[in-house]
Amino acid sequence: MNEDAMREELQHKAREVADLNKELAALGEKEGRLEEASRTLDKLLSDYEVNVMQQISMDPNHCRGHKADRFEEGMKDAYGGLKRQVEDKKRKIDEALRRVQSDMTLTSEKISLLQ
Repeated sequence: MNEDAMREELQHKAREVADLNKELAALGEKEGRLEEASRTLDKLLSDYEVNVMQQISMDPNHCRGHKADRFEEGMKDAYGGLKRQVEDKKRKIDEALRRVQSDMTLTSEKISLLQ
């Protein structure tokens, strides 16, 4: 292999490494956004749970007996519904996060092979 061909091959590999590094950076940003979304969902659910419990225990219009039980059941059902939705979203985020992390690993391995 002559010197020009070797130089061209090195430049080609350098461009590939640069492209892969950009891809890796983009995946890192996506990973950060997914982790932030997961934390936001956790906080949302926690805040909502506190709100529900406060409404159940501190509602000045909280009635007694059967009406109170229905109110409490309704609030707990609403919380349970939201909790299921949040858990479903978190599952999807976790799956996406695993895919991103896998892609990051593969990209890092490609970079290592090229260097």
